Amino acid sequence: MKAITLRNLPPEITKAIQQRAKRNKTSVNKAAIGLLEEFLAKRPQKKEKVRYHDLDHLAGT
Repeated sequence: MKAITLRNLPPEITKAIQQRAKRNKTSVNKAAIGLLEEFLAKRPQKKEKVRYHDLDHLAGT
């Protein structure tokens, strides 16, 4: 897995990650990954644009 470095995190984000790590008795790294995974799971997935070809023969494409 690739490693990344985050610089200049706002204090409230740092505090939230540290609190989660302490509450779950885990590392700060695992807590940050968990928060990112939760965020991504809650986001609505972008739907791919569907391209229909049912009338292409009429349009001369």
